[in-house]
Amino acid sequence: MLRNHTILLSLLGLACASGAAASAQSSSSTIVVPASCATREGNRRMTVHFAEQRTRRIQILVDASQLAGLRGSRLVRLSFRKEVVAADMYERLRGGEVTPMVVNASFTDTKAASPSPVFRDNHGSNVVEVFRGTVTLPKVTSDEDRAVASFDAIEAPTLHFTQPLPIVAGKNLCLDFETYPASAGHAWEWPIDAEVHRVAGTARAIGQACWPADETPATSVMESSLRPGMHLKSTSRTPPHTVAAFLMYGWSDRFAFGTVPLPLTLWAPNCQLTISPDVLVPAVHFRRVSVEDEGQTSQVVPTPQLTSLYGSTIFLQYLFLVQNGSPTLATGNGVAATFTTQTPSLGVSLVATTNTTSSSGRVFLDFSPVMQLEAK
Repeated sequence: MLRNHTILLSLLGLACASGAAASAQSSSSTIVVPASCATREGNRRMTVHFAEQRTRRIQILVDASQLAGLRGSRLVRLSFRKEVVAADMYERLRGGEVTPMVVNASFTDTKAASPSPVFRDNHGSNVVEVFRGTVTLPKVTSDEDRAVASFDAIEAPTLHFTQPLPIVAGKNLCLDFETYPASAGHAWEWPIDAEVHRVAGTARAIGQACWPADETPATSVMESSLRPGMHLKSTSRTPPHTVAAFLMYGWSDRFAFGTVPLPLTLWAPNCQLTISPDVLVPAVHFRRVSVEDEGQTSQVVPTPQLTSLYGSTIFLQYLFLVQNGSPTLATGNGVAATFTTQTPSLGVSLVATTNTTSSSGRVFLDFSPVMQLEAK
């Protein structure tokens, strides 16, 4: 009788242990971010995470809505996905390529639709270093006929968190990557699958540059940067013999300072001010070996996340000081830059810089690598 009682207790113990194991297994779950790429290839690729001699800081903001399918109390793993469209890029891999990486993570109130350019402002109060180490990139084939790759560790760069991140329900996720160079003795990149919702504003040239520029228009604005909360990027040719460059921003192309009719001739014969110079800032310019050649200038400036900016138009124009004998002024064409009316919709955005010691980066709305997250 005692023996039967002992056997019964042992069986009950085994049953409880099996039940606990099954419960633990059922509480483990994985999701794909962005969710729209769970079963399809993304429309973009990224090489900023894994490449020869490349340093980056990339902060990814994931909305809570993207995390709704997670079951478990802690994030324990993150995987990236191979890009199948550009599979020929993997031909450069020889095997054994690595990337040193540090990953900090937190749950935060900061939304993917409105990240700050300042990294620390996007984190929550409890920041955890979930990974510090070297990621070894799998050697994968460049011969690819699948519509989408898997997250199997044999072909997916995988980070097992050395310090799991406690999940906070209803909060957004901030993943903060710092990648550092490691030489493999040859040039290589390991592209990962990514998704972007490209939403663009419009840019219209006003007038023309007052020198025979090699390109027309001489000044342009990247239309995909015309989103409130992102960084507006403009570029321009510079005339030969440029010694200083300035960029003017204004709210009108009809009147300067609200009263002076435009355009206004600044320097004969046709160097005209075509926008109101409400704000004037210096711009870094680069010239070629010969001062007789054109150079180039560009500027990237953050724009505020304001509802009133959607669909609004600002104006800009470059002004140059030229020294060829006596000093003269020159102007590029003006640009009317109109912000998009569409708000972010992907549920994931990122902030990035090439300087890991910088406190801020450039905002890219609706842009994300395709990732798989595992929770237990």
